[in-house]
Amino acid sequence: MTTGPAARGGQAGLLTRPLAWLWAKRVWIAAALGLLLIGSTLYVLWAIKDLPNPSQNVLAAGDVIVLDRNGKLIEDWSPAGHYHVTLTLDQMGKYAPKAVLAAEDRNFYSHGAVDPTSIARAAWVDVTSRGVNQGGSTITQQLVKIQLLTPQRSITRKVQELVLAIALEQRYSKDEILTMYLNRVYFGHGAYGIGAASRTYFNKDAKDMTAAQAAFLAGLIQAPSLYDPVLRYELSHEREQYVLQGMVTTGALSSDEADKAAQEDIKSELQIQASARTENGLPLAVPRRIQASAGRLRNSDSVAARIVVNSSMRPGQARASAPAVGTATS
Repeated sequence: MTTGPAARGGQAGLLTRPLAWLWAKRVWIAAALGLLLIGSTLYVLWAIKDLPNPSQNVLAAGDVIVLDRNGKLIEDWSPAGHYHVTLTLDQMGKYAPKAVLAAEDRNFYSHGAVDPTSIARAAWVDVTSRGVNQGGSTITQQLVKIQLLTPQRSITRKVQELVLAIALEQRYSKDEILTMYLNRVYFGHGAYGIGAASRTYFNKDAKDMTAAQAAFLAGLIQAPSLYDPVLRYELSHEREQYVLQGMVTTGALSSDEADKAAQEDIKSELQIQASARTENGLPLAVPRRIQASAGRLRNSDSVAARIVVNSSMRPGQARASAPAVGTATS
């Protein structure tokens, strides 16, 4: 069946009408696009105004640091119940950063702020394993969530998360983003950051942890309450094995090293204890007048101000002795 000139003309008309309409409305369309561009720019500027600063310890606001006469830490009391030890990436040791990458974002150094491949892979792993084993958010996105956004779920919040994640990747290096994340992510039992977690769970510095210990802590990040070893050690142990295998996949460990680490008796090495540095209760060494000052300081606009109490106590002296206040710095 052939079409005549009239039919072909009608078809051409149907195609040109939208183009003609667009041409007639070109001024309004250009204005709308211009307003959209301006609005998007203003939104981005508003969204990135509170980007975290790697040089600021935001968790330290209002802390009371008590030092003995030799300058050694006696107590680190936080009015909010936080316990944190800020470290550089080098101070975190050989295994901790690699364990966290294996647990949370294995391609962190090779993708951008958002990784669609990881989202798809995480969904597949969760479906095939019939459980939540792998997250889809990049470490950059997670840093935005824990530092800048509320837990609420909405389209607006998700858009803001993406904008902030992209802005973070533009402003800071991958090492800076990873350092901020490792210093701020929650590990449970009041410990924020890998430095606090290593002391809270194993009573040692992060740089001194074994591969197994680092993998164990990295496994807690996804759900610290669910994987709390005090309540559900078997679940946290399973997560440790998952992270160790991830470290093999990323090249952080050889298969033999991972197998050896898997045999380590982490349960016997745990030394979780209620410390004066992590509890909400007032430590005996911190007078109430300093507690009140700490509360006011935390509610002020000073981002990372804290109080340092220089004590006259000798190393090892009982905590019940009240410190003599020398200087307070912020």
